[in-house]
Amino acid sequence: MKTSNSFRTSLCFSLGLFLIVATARAADWPTYRHDNARTGCIDESLAAPLVLHWVYTSSHPPRPAWSEPAKRPREGVTMLHRVNFDDALQVAAVGNVVYFGSSVDNKVYALDAATGEEHWSFFTGGPIRLAPTVWKDRVLFGSDDGFVYCLKAADGQLIWKKRGGPNDEKLLGNGKMISRWPIRTGVLVDEGVVYFGAGIFPHENVFLWALRTEDGTVVWKNDTISAESAGRNEFTPQGYLLANKTQFFVPSGRSLPVAFDRATGKMVYNRKYGWRDEQSGGVIGGTYALLADEQIYTGTQHHLLALDQKTGRRGFAWFPGRRLTVVGKMAYLATGSELVAMDRSAYAKTSGRRNSLERKVKNLTSSTRRATGNNRQKLQKDLKAAQEELERHRQENIKPTIKWRIPSNCDAELVLTSNLVFAGGQGQVNAFDREKGKAVWSAKIDGKARGLAVANGRLYVSTDEGKIYCFASGNMAKRKIPASIVPPPPVVNPYPEDKLTAIYEAAAEAIVMETGVRKGYCLVIGAEQGRLAWELAKRTELMIIGVEPDAEKVRAARLALDAAGLYGERVTIDQGELSALPYSNYFANLIVSDSLLLNGKIPDELGKLARHLKPCGGAICLGMPSNAPGKNNDIYSEKLQQSLARLELGQSSVSETSGFWGV
Repeated sequence: MKTSNSFRTSLCFSLGLFLIVATARAADWPTYRHDNARTGCIDESLAAPLVLHWVYTSSHPPRPAWSEPAKRPREGVTMLHRVNFDDALQVAAVGNVVYFGSSVDNKVYALDAATGEEHWSFFTGGPIRLAPTVWKDRVLFGSDDGFVYCLKAADGQLIWKKRGGPNDEKLLGNGKMISRWPIRTGVLVDEGVVYFGAGIFPHENVFLWALRTEDGTVVWKNDTISAESAGRNEFTPQGYLLANKTQFFVPSGRSLPVAFDRATGKMVYNRKYGWRDEQSGGVIGGTYALLADEQIYTGTQHHLLALDQKTGRRGFAWFPGRRLTVVGKMAYLATGSELVAMDRSAYAKTSGRRNSLERKVKNLTSSTRRATGNNRQKLQKDLKAAQEELERHRQENIKPTIKWRIPSNCDAELVLTSNLVFAGGQGQVNAFDREKGKAVWSAKIDGKARGLAVANGRLYVSTDEGKIYCFASGNMAKRKIPASIVPPPPVVNPYPEDKLTAIYEAAAEAIVMETGVRKGYCLVIGAEQGRLAWELAKRTELMIIGVEPDAEKVRAARLALDAAGLYGERVTIDQGELSALPYSNYFANLIVSDSLLLNGKIPDELGKLARHLKPCGGAICLGMPSNAPGKNNDIYSEKLQQSLARLELGQSSVSETSGFWGV
């Protein structure tokens, strides 16, 4: 592979080649991997050893949107995970505050950087899978509920929000009710413009947006993708967006990033290279990418390939590694077995030839195994010659480009400061001197260190166990014992003991007894403050989705269920009108109503519920228990039976002993 004539050495901190978030100070980390080029570099030094300052622990580990690939090899290659952008609570850190979104409880948090204590949190209607971006006094992020949000950084108050899809349709995804067009890209901000993608299904419409950061007004919208080219365009915007001065790049699932024009939103190119292509080096595509040297370094857990930013053509280098950072003329690479510091300009000239020789050896090895007789002997000679040529090339051409290399199995994340290389792996995070590669510090952690961030003298480590560790240099870490920031233990009962307690308990008992439904999905129409959802969650294994028109009741329900340790994991409460439920057909094993239980008013929308009920074994269970106040049993029962009969789902009955209700 020839080195591009336009190759130019670049500095990691040069605004000419790397697009930095507009108002970020050098010591801040305002977005994923520090900047809009996703370099993972910061012009700040940390003094080793570092001391643990505090640990935040989420109530449950994050549940990624996509499962790992099958362990079965394909054509001799064991596939590794290429769409794993959401398996840790990735942070942004500005000033003395740390921000992160959670797919565990559907919230964005702001923590005090010094103590780990919570400043504020903000609920959304779905999992938040990617790190927020901090711009000036604002925090921006997307959610699986289909909205991008802009909050005040100081107190978490909503400034504006924008829906990415054409409507509020929702469906089950990864066990949770999400928008048909979830926001699965990072929110990129530059020069006062917000860029993001909505939707993940290639054969339906997906959307790209540019909005004004100040007020969320539209700069442009691209809604032409996929619907007009069903079957031919697999574009699925997922992962962190990247940008240079004229283009932005959208990771696309297991495919290569797609380039778009920043001014218009029009697609510039969508390159496709086969994994059997020798110039591509094997399996390519995935959500991991960074920009440098007018190239997009993109790849998988197998290797990284350089593509020309302007054209998408294969660039000047091929790296056999899983994580990469670059600064000046140097590249730092984590391969899974070692960390390597190399002169990437010199390495680029030799990597294409090395790749071709390695593929040749692999192909000859495979052919030799299948061959017999004289043909096998000839192939063995050819294989030996190719192996010898490869080894000569490594010693004579590759080795001189290596500044240092050390054994290390830390390949989950890699970032740079001005003096250190930080590498995260399973159960550990390590620091190495950037000039010599000497190990200077290490710490044990729970889980895999999938996120690293450095800001204002602190190192933040995010793991797939739902933990965030804050380490600081010894002179900053004043605590002798690290603070452990964990959610308070779930409260036994988040609701007051009052006259309604017995009513809700009786109702939940009757629902379970009458229907026998204990697993699957439950829809609560008119969820009120979440009390019926709470009682059902205690007695069953149901995943419960409630919908309530009143915003204050929604907030109260979310706070109570969150205190009980259930919100996001077992129960979610959406705000919405009962007359136009956005949920998909036939998902609910059980449909109930808190508002009907509380006030005895039979919902006008009752006839529309049938489409949400599973056709085989689903149950609608409505009514009031016999101990409910102010109930006229005869009139109430007659009206309820008439309403249920109009559903035309079969025989309905009202239990005279308990006041219930069933279809």
